[in-house]
Parts: sequence; structure tokens; C-alpha cells
Amino acid sequence: MKENRRSNARVFDQGLLVTIQKSIIKDIKRNDSTKEDFASEIGITKGTLENKWTFSNKINDFTIHELIHIMELTGDTSPLEYIGHMFDMAVISTNTENVTSVEELNRLTDEAQIQSGESFATVKNASKDGVYTAEEIEDMKKESLEAIEAEQRKLDAINKLVPVELED
Repeated sequence: MKENRRSNARVFDQGLLVTIQKSIIKDIKRNDSTKEDFASEIGITKGTLENKWTFSNKINDFTIHELIHIMELTGDTSPLEYIGHMFDMAVISTNTENVTSVEELNRLTDEAQIQSGESFATVKNASKDGVYTAEEIEDMKKESLEAIEAEQRKLDAINKLVPVELED
């Protein structure tokens, strides 16, 4: 990281852009809306929105303010989680206000199991030859963080459950 410190250009990260795109597209579909409506909600034009999410445009990125506004509007923190992964961190919600439905808890449990299985498979696959490449280590970290985040989301949902008082 230090060698690149003096460079004024950061390597373009398509993964973050894809995450933001997916979040916006899901929101547009869920609300039966348009790109133009969404762009207007975050204070830009449809053309500016399209320029910001074009892979070939490496100059006109989303601002921090726009990214925060996008996450507020969509309710999707996956762009923040992606940034967390970039720095080997997990993003964990502290919101415990809402009650969790049975369907939501089941979905989160399935997701946690899938992520755990992917993490397990990645570690086992990387361990076959007894040595680890830098890429394998990064993959193991990424999958492990995703598994931790999925388990944390499940735990957060469990913490929102309201116990039922059974009669004797």
C-alpha cells in the first residue's frame, strides 16, 4: 500500500459500483419507479446517475453524501458492507427496534448457513496443498467476513424476538 501512496490515482473498483447499481435497481423495481425518479430523489439528473454508474467513467464517482442518501433511500447497506470488506472489517447493525418475522428469521438462518458453507469450502479448498497463496488468503478472509456478517444479522434478528409467555 505504501508504494502507491504518492500516486494520485486509485485503482477503479468495479465491485463497489456493481453493489451500488444492484441496490438502486432493486429499489426502483420494488417501488415501480424509474431511474429518473431515483436520481431526482438523491438530487441529481438521470444522465448524471447513468454517468456515475458507468464502468468506463472513472472520474465522476458517487460522492459520500450521495452514497449515504442511496443507502437511506434503499434501506440497503450492502455498499457499506462492501467497503468494510475492503478493509477486512464486518459491518454489524445495532438496530434492535423492529420485531422479526418467522419468514425473516428463516431467510436469515438460510443465508447464514449458506455463507458458513461457502467459508468452509473456501478454507478446505485452499488448504488442500498445505500452502496458501495471497489470493487464497484474501478469499478466505472475504468468505469468513461474509459468514460472520450473516451470523450477526441472524443474531440481531433473534435479539428482536419477543418471547411468548406460556400458561402453566
